[in-house]
Amino acid sequence: MHIAITGNIGSGKSSVSRILRSLGYPVFDADSIAKAQYEKAEVKAAINDYFHEDLYKNGVIDPACLSQLIFQDTRIEARQFVEALIHPLALEDLNRLAIESKEPIVFSEVPLLYESHGETNFDRVLLVTCDDDVADKRLMEQRGLDLKEIRRRRKLQLSPKIKAILADDIIENNDNETSLVDKVSRYSDKIRSVYGKK
Repeated sequence: MHIAITGNIGSGKSSVSRILRSLGYPVFDADSIAKAQYEKAEVKAAINDYFHEDLYKNGVIDPACLSQLIFQDTRIEARQFVEALIHPLALEDLNRLAIESKEPIVFSEVPLLYESHGETNFDRVLLVTCDDDVADKRLMEQRGLDLKEIRRRRKLQLSPKIKAILADDIIENNDNETSLVDKVSRYSDKIRSVYGKK
């Protein structure tokens, strides 16, 4: 059973992943896996060819330069190109890692799951949600983002209301850590009772 953890920016996906790890589950991180794809020769060639410049200074991708190129409002097609290149490769690696783990229940944290149309690669989807004002406070305090940047990033993501309709399970994360641990533990009990070992 391979379960995707997703949710919009600031919802608390990483906190849910951390709690699940503490409960003994393998939890893979799609962002880390995605970053590794940039080191593949075919990806390097495709990116440099598309942008008509070498974005690999000293053989390593320049993330700041790439972000500047793909997150401008006028470069939507560039972002779509990079996502279409990276996301399928990352999902392939996540599935391989899940199989190699040989565990009955495995999780992968995939922030842009629905945006990348990757939900069909998983058996179930766990959506983490919270109110926008709660997410704003977390992102400003924990990541140092300002409201303008938070709203820009949020605009690139599918509405949580739509995700809630599509997801199999939902954990609402508006409260404190103790409340979240309790919710994740109860979710774990439910999933283990159906798919895992007692």
